[in-house]
Amino acid sequence: MKSLPASSTKVSHETERTKYRPDIDGLRAIAVLLVLLFHFGIGVPGGFIGVDVFFVISGYLITDVIRSACSAGKFSFYDFYARRLTRLHPALLATVSLCLIAGYLLMDPASLMSLASAAKYSILSVSNILF
Repeated sequence: MKSLPASSTKVSHETERTKYRPDIDGLRAIAVLLVLLFHFGIGVPGGFIGVDVFFVISGYLITDVIRSACSAGKFSFYDFYARRLTRLHPALLATVSLCLIAGYLLMDPASLMSLASAAKYSILSVSNILF
């Protein structure tokens, strides 16, 4: 099998810049652990701290992607949101689908209608408008 020269292989701009960061994974693990400990009532007040840490990590990584693309003169809002959509939407659709199934099995009709409305707004990425 003949391999293509490196110059002809297509690698996304994001993949070229993004290297695996074990330190970021460590911070993510701490953030998730803080939230879980809070929800299981194991003496960690303020599980929101874990959520805040997770948001800061996401902001840092997103800012780095945008900064690098701008520095290279290749930033595009369309490409940025298309990458986010293809990365995040499959998990969102799976979660919303499972919630709707559980809602159908467990909720009264009025609550299910409210859940369906929230699902619609979430899939369109405008749930903050509803809530």
